[in-house]
Amino acid sequence: MTHNVTAVVTGVGGGVGQSIIKGLNLSMERKGDIQYRIVGVDADAFASGLYRTDVGYTVPKANQKPYVEQIIEVVQEEDADVLIPGSDPEVLKISKNRKLIEAESEVEVLVSPEETVRVGLNKWETFQYLDKNGFETPYTVLPENADRLVDRQGFPVVVKPRTGSASRDLFIATDKDELDYALSHSDDAIVQEYLIPKDWSADLDKDDLRRQIDEYSTEVIVSKEGDVVNSLSNWRKMDKGVPSVAKIRPYDEVREACEEIVRSLDVVGPVNLQARVTEEGPTFFEMNTRFSGSTAVRCVAGFNGPDTMVRNLVLDETVERSDLKFENLMEIRYKDEIYVSEQDVESALQGKTESTGKKHDYY
Repeated sequence: MTHNVTAVVTGVGGGVGQSIIKGLNLSMERKGDIQYRIVGVDADAFASGLYRTDVGYTVPKANQKPYVEQIIEVVQEEDADVLIPGSDPEVLKISKNRKLIEAESEVEVLVSPEETVRVGLNKWETFQYLDKNGFETPYTVLPENADRLVDRQGFPVVVKPRTGSASRDLFIATDKDELDYALSHSDDAIVQEYLIPKDWSADLDKDDLRRQIDEYSTEVIVSKEGDVVNSLSNWRKMDKGVPSVAKIRPYDEVREACEEIVRSLDVVGPVNLQARVTEEGPTFFEMNTRFSGSTAVRCVAGFNGPDTMVRNLVLDETVERSDLKFENLMEIRYKDEIYVSEQDVESALQGKTESTGKKHDYY
């Protein structure tokens, strides 16, 4: 039997939203028992994901008043079965308004409770939660206590915003002058111990410290019944905060620690955790209750979180650990393009486009 499911995915101009789209499309290719109709949503008419879905809508940004109203209108117009947010601001906004959206449109919303989302989006609250519950996390302070951190841990230290992603406004300070500069150029920041992976040499220069490598990104999937179903970790290398290489292996030590963290959370669907493995073991510095840019490679490896959660929420299927089994895999990112007409973009600027942009597979 083939099921028809309409999924609204937001934030399709970014890597998270596009990873969700790829996962749903891949399910149709590999399983074929669900025919997805994918509706893309973004605030930018130039968002490429709008032109890789069955229909695309432009809506206000999540912090603008009409956002929720227009999301409801899109869901109603398309008679959607499930709404999946694909960017941090939208995850929080949709979580806050989940009951209203569901009541107005009878759609399933794949989002965790507001309190859990808020903790994950705020890196200071993430630290407090992990530390309070006995999980390994870098020693973290607010700017006024930066000297205390240096006295305890020494340099280098990391200065970064409480909220944000893709390493925006992140500084690595190796002395007092660099720390003062970072703090003077950072609003609402936190200061953290720099996590040195246990396999790194002790003789590190500034270039070594700026390498975004030997981090582990883990996706844990939790069913609507509240059960941790399975998890998948990938080692990754990043360029300017964006993953460029991913390596999927079991990484059981990291995965098991992540599952233990998530079991103590009130969550539905995906939780994404970032860690480095130090002499203390897996040490966690970020947590988000959403899918991630690495979701696509996980789907290719067999761990299709978006499709699994749609089955659980919409089709009321019981999710088993074997539904999310995976194989070893390595991904190296390759940029691609979408080609659309000016008329397609003009339509999107007016609020809606039904163009599926063209791709050329000649390179």
